[in-house]
Amino acid sequence: MNDPFMEFLKKRGVVPRALEFKSSADKGIGLFVASSTSIERGCSPSVTVPATALLNQPTVLSLAASNPPLARCVDTLASIGHADDERLLIICTLLFLKAIESSQNVTNASDDAKEWLTYVRVLPLPGILDSTIFYSEMELSYLAGTGVDIATFAKLRKLQAEFESLSECLHCIDVGKENESAFISFDLFCWADAVFWSRVISFKSALGTSGEEDDDREPNLHLVPLIDFANHSETPEMRWVLSETRPRSISLEAVKDSSIAEFSELHISYGEKPNAELLFIHGFAIDDNPHDSVAFTLPLLGDDDEAISNKMSFISRLQLPIKIHVQRHRQYNRQTDENDDCSTFERLLREKTFGILSVQSFISLLVAVSNFEFSVEDIASTSELQAAFATHPLMNIFALRAFTILLDLIEERLAELSSVEEFVENVGEGSSGMKLLRLFHIRTLRHGHSTVLGDASNILRSVQEEFAVMDDVAEYLAANQ
Repeated sequence: MNDPFMEFLKKRGVVPRALEFKSSADKGIGLFVASSTSIERGCSPSVTVPATALLNQPTVLSLAASNPPLARCVDTLASIGHADDERLLIICTLLFLKAIESSQNVTNASDDAKEWLTYVRVLPLPGILDSTIFYSEMELSYLAGTGVDIATFAKLRKLQAEFESLSECLHCIDVGKENESAFISFDLFCWADAVFWSRVISFKSALGTSGEEDDDREPNLHLVPLIDFANHSETPEMRWVLSETRPRSISLEAVKDSSIAEFSELHISYGEKPNAELLFIHGFAIDDNPHDSVAFTLPLLGDDDEAISNKMSFISRLQLPIKIHVQRHRQYNRQTDENDDCSTFERLLREKTFGILSVQSFISLLVAVSNFEFSVEDIASTSELQAAFATHPLMNIFALRAFTILLDLIEERLAELSSVEEFVENVGEGSSGMKLLRLFHIRTLRHGHSTVLGDASNILRSVQEEFAVMDDVAEYLAANQ
């Protein structure tokens, strides 16, 4: 790639070993090996990115110290309560660097800013990113029934409100020529947000900490030049790891012993993400994604608004999910499972629903649809709540009600998917300016959702029939008809 960027990396101590990055088919830029090589698991990292090459809060503050427009922006952010908002600090810095590039007045920027500009220049251009906030209205209409369209509209509304609230901050870094319209538009703000979310690495998530115990406030969110060009795979050759010492560096290392052919692409895993999240953030979906799932808003039932509000407060207090994720079904080995040290609910969900619901989702669903009286004083943890449900005389009735309501939601979603399925499948290549790659990923998402929900519907129908003939359930239903 670009020589100035390679010089930028080397100056900050990044020395790629037999690595190069170039165009990857349908994936933008990717990381490749420059020559055939052998790699060993956990050994000989192919590249290490030290703290000096990370774009994070300390880097932003360092750049602000020598670039007055960015300093004014940072001060203005602080004045409106965003002094430690790592995301906004990074986004504003990306926009500042874009602005000085467009102004043709780079000479007024500090040397550090000019060097970081080489990183911004190799990032995807605004017209290339495929996260769904860049979809046209027509393209978004093809997402009907997936929930991604609704999430995208909500995201755009949130970004628009944020863009307007930050007008004073953005004006500080809009260093274009006088008497010209503002360079930092809403579209460019969306570009910076999309770059951030599609490339950011959270150190605290990787370390499994909240960070609240850190007195020195180690930065959490980072853009990692070079490593952030690695594309995703379900079977990656590499993974990123953090150093134990501070300030932390981040390295790529092999996930297993293997031989890498010359010019092969190296991948990392973006995590066990469903297609809806992959498309929403990264702009792609994976065929036959083993981690695919479909999200539903929790169906809170109650006699009145107060009862529903109390349930919501209870769910929030126990940090239970407010969305239900219906997952791909899994086949379990019954003999192996009998030896597992798992909870009653986990065994129930494995045996009856083949894992389409997690224990946490099932507990949230039970709370949402049951008329069991919950006391914050009596139940202080999810394990206590699980035990209370498991020993309740109406547990089978609660479970049947939960499965029935979930089945209704699934059937509604399947009908919504089906209502536009034929239209989406018959869309011509390139029709009305439709990007062919986007159409492919939309179809992949829709097919995955239909598969997950179709399987879940069949499973829940069977469960419904099984529970309906249980003695206690049949007796309850007969008494309450």
